[in-house]
Amino acid sequence: MGRMERKKNTNFHALMNLLDEPDEAVFLKIKEEILQHGHRILPYVQEVYDNSFESILRRRSKEIIDGIHFDLLLDDFKRWDKGSQSIEEAIILLSKIHDFEFQKEDMMSRFAVLYTDVWRELNDHLTALEKTKIINHIVFEVHHYGVYSYRDAPEEQYFVPHNLAYKRATEISICAIYLWIAEKLDLPLKAVVLPQKLILAYLSPDMHYDMNMTTKNRILFYTNPADRGAVFTRKEVYMYLEMNKITKKSSYFEPISNREFVKYYLNIIKDIENPKYKMMADEIERVLSDD
Repeated sequence: MGRMERKKNTNFHALMNLLDEPDEAVFLKIKEEILQHGHRILPYVQEVYDNSFESILRRRSKEIIDGIHFDLLLDDFKRWDKGSQSIEEAIILLSKIHDFEFQKEDMMSRFAVLYTDVWRELNDHLTALEKTKIINHIVFEVHHYGVYSYRDAPEEQYFVPHNLAYKRATEISICAIYLWIAEKLDLPLKAVVLPQKLILAYLSPDMHYDMNMTTKNRILFYTNPADRGAVFTRKEVYMYLEMNKITKKSSYFEPISNREFVKYYLNIIKDIENPKYKMMADEIERVLSDD
């Protein structure tokens, strides 16, 4: 161990010895300094948490651990936003809002079973509608998924790892699972946001070559994973808007980007009756809003 490394370790230990500072204002300054060291100091704080019996040390060390994890999560969202913006990576990051120490291996293996069952049934000769019906069949008939209303859903069911483990989801999370399957299969499914409803659009493969196509021609049909994958047309979207006395907007028919989908997901998370989710979602949304 080099001299600089030993000095750093000494400084970290010294900061840990200040965690029981009785003056709260002074402690906040100490906490701020600890947080600036990020992941490098995390093992030292974790050691305090694991080996302390005093409530003040456990509370403060847990707050710092969560603060460091959240800062790391914000950095991951920044990288995602500037990188691939894949649905798979978005689901992994969103899962960490529920559990900072979430490990993806179990989720990935459960998803692999679902995805593989769909993949085995698909071939290039099937129509877009037939492919969608196969996804619906595998998800709801073979794997017996169910969908909660937001009102009845426990908070963990807003997050895909729990959905895959217990085969129960909410509207937002079952759409995320469908988008993930589509991404892995290179199927052109994209989210569409309606008032009080999230649906998916199956895009024409031709849109990759002609971005001047009208929305009407770009979208083959819509599907609603929260309604067991029911398939419907643009006309039925119009009927939904008229029935609910909603003024028509072009955005109600347009697919959104993965970035916009994540921002929509964050808005749903804010509605969970837990203030920590709103705080985290607001911060992540700010990161995604920065140019």
